[in-house]
Formats: sequence, C-alpha cells, structure tokens
Amino acid sequence: MTYVYFIQQGFGGVKIGVSDDPDARCAQMQTGTSKPLRVIARFPIEGRAAAFSLERELHVKFAHLRTSGEWFKPAVLRELKVGGRRLIGGTKRNPAGGVAAGHIEV
Repeated sequence: MTYVYFIQQGFGGVKIGVSDDPDARCAQMQTGTSKPLRVIARFPIEGRAAAFSLERELHVKFAHLRTSGEWFKPAVLRELKVGGRRLIGGTKRNPAGGVAAGHIEV
C-alpha cells in the first residue's frame, strides 16, 4: 500500500508527500532537522501512480499556501477535508489537529 502523507515540523510547516511507509519517511527526514517532525495524516492509496497523481493534485490545490517545494503553511490542514469533514480540531498551541487515516477529498 502506498500513502499520501502530511508531516508537520513542530507546529509549523507541513510536507505533503508519498511513501510506502510514512513513519519511516518521517524518521528519515528527522535526521535533517532539529525541530520535531510528526505524521499528521496518512491516506492509503491503491497504486503508486494514483498516489503521485493525488499528491500533484494537492500541491496544485494548495499552491497558495506553498512555502518551498513540497512544504506548505500549517493552514493547509484547516483546508483539508477528510470524510466530508474538515481536518480541524486543534487548539491555539496545536492548530493542526490530526487524523490517522481516512478518505481524502480535494
């Protein structure tokens, strides 16, 4: 299974990417930054081509929130819908909220 994932750096930037193992990808990325990284969301997608297609769709949809490359402002999580509901649920200290898995809508 391949996943489209959202990894957040501290309470800041969010990376949207593709991996067969988002937790391992997060650990790999952690070696390059002193701020803690965590997987905020992961969405199982049948087939790598479909996962990369969805990733591209998300990058286009959220282009107005892009900071650099595949990194986006944390507000991207407020605009994301999962199962017909917005991915909101955070607090002032953690505005991202979070979800383990689900059906993503773009």
